Amino acid sequence: MFINDNAVITMKGGAYLIANPTLANAYRAIRLTGTQTGYIVCEEEINKVVWWLRNGANTNNIEVPFANASGVVVKIKMINIAAGSADGAMVFSTAPTTPDNKLISTGAYPSNVTNMFTNGSTADNSINTADRFWFVEYYNYANKPLCQDGFTFYYANADIVGLTENDLLAQYWNSGWVMPLSGILWDLNNDCASITDPRISAPWVLVSKNNVLPVELISLNAACKDENVHISWSTASETNNDYFTIERSSDAADWQYLMSMPGHGNSNTILNYSATDNNPFKGISYYRLRQTDFDGKSEIFGPVSVNCEEETMPQMSCYPNPFNSVLVVDIKNVDTDKAVIRIFDAIGKKVFEKDLDKYQIETQRITIDLQGFSKGIYSVQFNSDSFTSTSKIVKE
Repeated sequence: MFINDNAVITMKGGAYLIANPTLANAYRAIRLTGTQTGYIVCEEEINKVVWWLRNGANTNNIEVPFANASGVVVKIKMINIAAGSADGAMVFSTAPTTPDNKLISTGAYPSNVTNMFTNGSTADNSINTADRFWFVEYYNYANKPLCQDGFTFYYANADIVGLTENDLLAQYWNSGWVMPLSGILWDLNNDCASITDPRISAPWVLVSKNNVLPVELISLNAACKDENVHISWSTASETNNDYFTIERSSDAADWQYLMSMPGHGNSNTILNYSATDNNPFKGISYYRLRQTDFDGKSEIFGPVSVNCEEETMPQMSCYPNPFNSVLVVDIKNVDTDKAVIRIFDAIGKKVFEKDLDKYQIETQRITIDLQGFSKGIYSVQFNSDSFTSTSKIVKE
């Protein structure tokens, strides 16, 4: 598709603009020609530019020529793409927000985004966040193409009112706000580049580097083992993380110190932690995790509970976690004739569903082959008429 001179394409009401080339140089499927002043007005999350890149992009750049309704460039650029595999597409959109980061088109956060919290608290951080989201999705790839030199997001001055331009960082949502840690570049030319490509479908936002959104805790679990309680947790990223503190309680009201464990400072890889309470409370024991930054700010996760004296309650557990290809779902003490297991990806899209009959439930162990899944974070949901449980898993 050629957008010649100052031609404008305006998308409305959930329109899909599909570039469907068959040539190897699919990265050139959407091009500005002539004066190269044309653009695409998207401005809603539900409007999508679907760009089929096929089996690769010949390590070239992709530019989606978005502009706002006034013609100011708000494009997405992917720099130096390495080939993916299978007949896949990239899906892009962008949308402006109100000052509280609610989409103008809907009055709500984008799909699956639940907060704009600051790091270390539950205080709203929208005042430090640009008034625009950019959306990048992967579709139908066996192995996703890698944007080797990262994404670049272009913004209008109206999107960053009150913010200092060279303080901007790019972050993405993955069940929580994650800051790419392998390097952030910014300049004073109305663009902000992240040189990290997490290869997940996610909304992106720009935020002041002095008020970054929360880092991500993937899971926090407590389980009985040989009359002790095994506490485990995993992080997807860490920013200025000094240490963790495990606290316990018999009533979820009065908390006492159990132990501390050093964090990894800064990381953008999955990290697993574990600890043991050798003297749990009689009956129910509650555990929570306090994460403390180098500057003394802290954030509390949990609580989770466990009862080592009561082993008849319904339970669901998933292992190994992280997994490579096969996931085992253990079901215990569930009395029902039918149930269903569903798996959702990081943006809440259902990617797997399996109905269970009474015999399968009574076997207590369901093996699922997820070899074809892309790497990333997923949620496993077990649902019956008497018991519902959800657990996060990670595909390596």
